[in-house]
Amino acid sequence: MATTYETILTAAYTMFAQEGFEKTSLARIAERVGISKPALFYHFRSKEQLFEVLFGIIVERIRADTRVDFSDVTADRFRDTLIGLGLEDIRALRDDPTLGPALMQFSLLGLRNETIAALNREVEMCTRRKFEGIVEHGLNIGCIPSDSPTASLGILCAIVSTGISEEMIRHPDGEYENLWETFVTGMFP
Repeated sequence: MATTYETILTAAYTMFAQEGFEKTSLARIAERVGISKPALFYHFRSKEQLFEVLFGIIVERIRADTRVDFSDVTADRFRDTLIGLGLEDIRALRDDPTLGPALMQFSLLGLRNETIAALNREVEMCTRRKFEGIVEHGLNIGCIPSDSPTASLGILCAIVSTGISEEMIRHPDGEYENLWETFVTGMFP
């Protein structure tokens, strides 16, 4: 059984994603959880703190998902591994339809909250490091010519993956898996 703290986080996650940060109040979160507003204050001193804690949890999940060891990836599996990395991001958004709108809220609030902005930058850097890591490994195992600008390829992959993710948030029913596979196959025939 979930604790009150976990129930608050779950309710807030859904409400922030569906209704936005501005329209979600602590009173409404408390009502959904079935506790009083003062009881909610026992766990979180403000809506901003709740939002930051929630985003911190999501960022930790993203960090864990982007810590990838590529040492066992062979040349014959390189392209499929790269395709798989992008597909993981796409599947995460498909499997949790609330994640995309929540990330959009975090992005918007990051425009005026430095803590959230720093977490947004961390998400971007995690994605970038993941793709730079696989591209660097591809260089080491001979899948990428040594004269290729390795970091640029990793950044390009991260930008395309992020762009697909952002497009999925706006239009969730697209053929994004095929788009990513076509992009990677075109880069690494």
